[in-house]
Amino acid sequence: MAATYQKTNWVDEAVQYPDRYTKQDLTGGMVNLTPSPGIVDTVGTPQSAVNFNHLEAGVLDANIAISLLMLHIGQEDDILAATIQQITPEVNTLTFTNTKTFPFNNSLLTIPLTTPRKTLNYAVTILSAVASDNNPIGDITVSNKQLNGFAMAYSGSAASVTITYLVTGGITV
Repeated sequence: MAATYQKTNWVDEAVQYPDRYTKQDLTGGMVNLTPSPGIVDTVGTPQSAVNFNHLEAGVLDANIAISLLMLHIGQEDDILAATIQQITPEVNTLTFTNTKTFPFNNSLLTIPLTTPRKTLNYAVTILSAVASDNNPIGDITVSNKQLNGFAMAYSGSAASVTITYLVTGGITV
């Protein structure tokens, strides 16, 4: 495990006369001012390159750690979005047609899945089926399941049937 940042406890200097200086006249009109604080109650933390560089290193380390965390969160977000897409049920409505005379039927359609599955263990549930005429719909069958689609047909003599279906499962998370 990496070493943790050791915080510097900054302490203000406390003196009897914080703004008092001794003046010394120099040649050429120059003066030298020397602090004359009187009694020093508390020695403050030195404002030094060592202390400031330690502070800068801590800020840099924290910035790098946050950047790495944001990358990780971004990757997790991508994984979550992909998982949600995979587990969201698919609902679709299609119209099937039959141009044959009963008892024959050619309504079989191959239906692609919007989200390919990882297993064939998915369910296709019929939500509604409406015939375009008064002829029977018969049975609705799902067959030839593949990872990227399946086939569906109705067995009755209706000229066309509009079927709404739901696809769930088949995703290994």
